[in-house]
Amino acid sequence: MTTAAPRGGPYGRSTLAKTDRTSRPNLLISVVLVVAIGLFLILALFRAVSFIRYAIAVWNNPEEAYYLEAKMVHLAWRVQHQVRLYPSWRTGPHVANFFGPVYFGMVGWIGQALGSGLDGLFRIARGTTLAGDLITTALVMVVAKKRCGWFGALLAGVLSVGAGPMIGYGAMARPDTLADALGLLGFLVATAAGRGRLVAGGVLLLLAVLTKQTAGMYLGAACLSLWLMGRRKPAIGLGVGVVLTLAVFVGLITLLYEPEFGPCLLGEAGAPWAWTEYRVLLGRTVLILSEMHIGLLVGVGLWAFGPRRDPRLLGLAIVLGLACLVSALKLGSDLNYFLPWRAVTSVALAEFAGLLWAARGGRLVLGLTLWLGCGHALTLSAIHTNVQMAVAIQSIERSKSPAGRLLLQQRERLKGLARDPAVSLLTDRGVLDIEQGERTLFGDPWLFRILAEGNRLDLTKTIQALEEERYDVLITHGRLDDPAYLRYDFRLPQPLVDAASAHYTFQQSTGALMIYRPNRPKSDPKP
Repeated sequence: MTTAAPRGGPYGRSTLAKTDRTSRPNLLISVVLVVAIGLFLILALFRAVSFIRYAIAVWNNPEEAYYLEAKMVHLAWRVQHQVRLYPSWRTGPHVANFFGPVYFGMVGWIGQALGSGLDGLFRIARGTTLAGDLITTALVMVVAKKRCGWFGALLAGVLSVGAGPMIGYGAMARPDTLADALGLLGFLVATAAGRGRLVAGGVLLLLAVLTKQTAGMYLGAACLSLWLMGRRKPAIGLGVGVVLTLAVFVGLITLLYEPEFGPCLLGEAGAPWAWTEYRVLLGRTVLILSEMHIGLLVGVGLWAFGPRRDPRLLGLAIVLGLACLVSALKLGSDLNYFLPWRAVTSVALAEFAGLLWAARGGRLVLGLTLWLGCGHALTLSAIHTNVQMAVAIQSIERSKSPAGRLLLQQRERLKGLARDPAVSLLTDRGVLDIEQGERTLFGDPWLFRILAEGNRLDLTKTIQALEEERYDVLITHGRLDDPAYLRYDFRLPQPLVDAASAHYTFQQSTGALMIYRPNRPKSDPKP
């Protein structure tokens, strides 16, 4: 169990009332301490406000974010229209869904109730992501309040809201934040006292795994924490119970409703480990997530050896720290794999601030030095977050200019072309591809290319359609003969590029996209 802080917490009146002039540190260190903690809070608030501004702008953005949202919205569309959520993806269409169904079910059912189109589904999906952010932040503040008082809760909350991975993944249509929210809530409930809470926590942890499989780390954390707390039978019961229930559920759904459900949940297991990309990713975390690295180490130290040891939070820090580092080795991993760290590091840094305030002598000097290092790391993160936010908002604001509105109008015409069932279209633009409804070929150009390059797809039908010029129009991000296009992560797979280059001719650029037509003229509608 988490031990509650003394009344008022380390920041409250009762703590400060006990200090007298003889026990206070010298005036210079006191001033430095107040300034250091105050500036840290201001930086955290600045970063959190930057994220909130960014999230508001993204929520109403007519374009997708980072070319990664389209398939997520398409999967919710499939739920909304009662189309198979886990189609067979190897032979085409190649809509590969390697996530659990909870997020898409929620977004799709809400969209169905509201009668939303794709634009509405984008907003609902982003809103669901933001709801996950808020739930996680609220849980972080509750834990910090019990351990550090109200000031600690405030500090932990703003650190959670503005954490580095939030720019991008905290506001876009993806299941990550909802999985983290369910996982953290399940962990806290399952590790509280009482058999009923153990069962309720197990249900929440099961839902987290069925939202995104990597949320299984919260189950591992709950089992380890219970074990460290001396509750070994509940630890074993929770782990065995959730795993068996998950296996039975997946097995029944696979056998009775969705034949590809079980295999798709294991689809990411075929992704290779990418050591080169992993080193680059870790380098980015040094710049963007520096205070999270420090906070994780501080949390492990405090809860293992500090004056208020806590095996519950120690188990959470150990498992989440290691699991995020290991899972990020997978090809395609990005900063979203470090989202779970923000709960641990936010509470750890808030508690560290409280201990620093109460420290004396050499411990104060040592702790203050470490805190200044945290402040430097937070400064780097805040600058990066604000720059990223400014770039994103500037890009969105450009769409409101005359040139931006013209560009959006051109792209809307292309969307209308994609919706026309009489037109056969191939594109590397996911947001156009999903306008085709059940004819959507893949929706996620990055994953489509990775699966093709890994020989996990049979592209025979698509190549044959290109060679026979059965596609009425091709729409790509760049010219197929441009070397820069061949280095682009979201391009078509090379076999399709080769077939398209031989049988299609560039016609025009519309909406900053390249339009290709078959070599044999056809009387097709023009975009």
